[in-house]
Amino acid sequence: MSSIVTGSAGSELSASPWRVRSILAVGLFGLLIASAAAFWAGPARAAERVHVAVFSPEPVGDPFWARTLDFMEAAAADLGVFLESHHADGDLDAMRAQIERVLTRNDRPDYVVFPASERVGPYLLDLAERYGVYALLMNAGLSDDQRDVTGGPRVRYSRWLGQITPDDLLGGYLLARNMFRYAHGRGLTGPSGRIQLIGMTNSAADERALDRIAGLELAAKEYYRGDIAYMGLAGGSKSKAQQVLQRGYEANPGATLFWSTDDMMALGMIEALTKRTRRLPGSDVIVGGFYWSPWALQSMVDGRLSFLMGGHFMTGGAAIVMLYDHAMGKDFAAIGKEQRLGFGLLHAGNVRQLAPVLGQRNWSWVDFRRFSRALNPERGDYNFSASAFLQARKQ
Repeated sequence: MSSIVTGSAGSELSASPWRVRSILAVGLFGLLIASAAAFWAGPARAAERVHVAVFSPEPVGDPFWARTLDFMEAAAADLGVFLESHHADGDLDAMRAQIERVLTRNDRPDYVVFPASERVGPYLLDLAERYGVYALLMNAGLSDDQRDVTGGPRVRYSRWLGQITPDDLLGGYLLARNMFRYAHGRGLTGPSGRIQLIGMTNSAADERALDRIAGLELAAKEYYRGDIAYMGLAGGSKSKAQQVLQRGYEANPGATLFWSTDDMMALGMIEALTKRTRRLPGSDVIVGGFYWSPWALQSMVDGRLSFLMGGHFMTGGAAIVMLYDHAMGKDFAAIGKEQRLGFGLLHAGNVRQLAPVLGQRNWSWVDFRRFSRALNPERGDYNFSASAFLQARKQ
């Protein structure tokens, strides 16, 4: 697969030609050629490679985005899609400039893919609409108030095809439910006989974190002996999580469950429990969080982190499948313009088998063609999930 990678300055790190166009006729055949060109400009592009540009808000090498792009590249290679990637180095103004620069090129892509991070989504969708390029939101969608204005995909912005995002509410619910059940089975209750949980979140405004907390709240209501005793705010920082946990634990010394919206805060909670309390993570207290980072995977293997939700970097591969199908005339709108990807849950029973797989960056063994509705007309829904991708090995 050919690819282009650029940083925030737009410098090309590697490149190779992606399409060759030629003018085949003149004179009396001009009208015929113009008609054919108009036909091939539509969504079905079987005659030439589909060209997708993806924009990361983070720098090259960011752990999450590196894995997301690895997964996208494997999917693109499988489906014959040309993929170029751009990195904004944490600067959303640079990301806006990158997208506008790509959309105004002579060789503009057929599709642009980006997250609606930090409320820039509507502006970027407006750019895609203005320049007539299809857009797909990936990993992070619009906030509720933004959706009230835009009306959702293909309403105000006809070029906004849809989005693929992880099911954060269900992920938060399943993580908490498994933790409550495990604690009950181990008899890890507080002095009152109820199971107390201390939670940690990175932000009080982040839509994904709020959805995960909503899932936690649903699980606590469902589980009649479970309580959310404290919810701390640590900004995604490992060191901050240690400080916040200390305050929460002092107020709730009977807590036995420690739940986090990401892995770094979960690791901070583990360190604080190990250094400042007599509790032993993985034994008499249970810690769970999100993201399959190398550090979290190692903590799982060591037995200190008990539950870990992850796999949302796979939204990148799902995005490539959706756009390929759209280009081949199998529009995903027929089954839903907004697709969800289900998280995968790591625990003591599967982590030693899966950790080596999840720790590598080569995803060429995944059969992405299996997920395409254009290539598999008998498929109903996509069924995008971490477990489905991990089980889709090439024969």
